[in-house]
Amino acid sequence: MVKRLGQISANILEQIRFKRLGQIRVKRLGQIRVNILGQIRVNILGQIRVEGLGQIRANRLGQIRVNRLGHIRVKRLGQIRVKRLTQIRVKRLTQIRVKRLGQIRVTISDLNSFYPILKLGCTQATREIEHVDFQHGRNVEENRDNVTM
Repeated sequence: MVKRLGQISANILEQIRFKRLGQIRVKRLGQIRVNILGQIRVNILGQIRVEGLGQIRANRLGQIRVNRLGHIRVKRLGQIRVKRLTQIRVKRLTQIRVKRLGQIRVTISDLNSFYPILKLGCTQATREIEHVDFQHGRNVEENRDNVTM
């Protein structure tokens, strides 16, 4: 359930992957959820936008892929569901923006130093990251270790 505006939650074994300039934008009451073993992949210049009450659902073993300039836009009743976030993998230049009350902001040009799981030969890091308390929708700077990246 959404207790606050702008929430990202995830189930065990979930992965959200962004490749090259991928963007996920959640505005207003938007929520992104991914169910068991679901994957959301955003490839080159792909965008997933959830506006207003939009939700996109990815159920068990379901996959949502956006390839090359692909757009997924949800303006009303959809959900991307994720319960208990485990991994968010960000590759190369990526922006994740969740607006209104809990926010995740990631501005990255180098993943080598901060993301040991991703060794992709990007250089010169500039990043600004805010994490969300995924259960309460709050910004939690001190709990960065709770999110596996």
